[in-house]
Amino acid sequence: MRSSMMKISFSILIIVLYYQTIASEGATDNTLVTETCNKAAQSNPTLNYDFCVKSLHASPKSAIADLRWLGIIITSLAKAKAAYGQIKIDALLAKQQNPYDIARRFAVTCEDSWKEDAGHASLLSSENFNLEQLCRIGLAITNFLPSTS
Repeated sequence: MRSSMMKISFSILIIVLYYQTIASEGATDNTLVTETCNKAAQSNPTLNYDFCVKSLHASPKSAIADLRWLGIIITSLAKAKAAYGQIKIDALLAKQQNPYDIARRFAVTCEDSWKEDAGHASLLSSENFNLEQLCRIGLAITNFLPSTS
């Protein structure tokens, strides 16, 4: 009985130490996320700081990432958002049956075609904003990386 209590106590101690280690690493690396997003937002006034922090924190890997990995994380998020946008566009186009809607496919940009139609809002505004922000964040992080030349 005494030996099983010691094993349980030892296990609890290991778990507590493990989580304290993770918490301290996370605090340091969360600082990297907030510092990177702050610097990125300062370098580009159209970049949304809160969106940057939220996006990077959405990945558990950001807790242990260095600057290069933050760039990889944001690029992966942008790629996934672009793929989702394409799927949504394909689904919307499959539903369109009138010539006016089909003609929109040939506009310079999807957003431009919706701006010309004052009675409607773009069905992709949110996706476009998110993808644009992710790309801006990725560009900013790339610019912060040291040159390898």
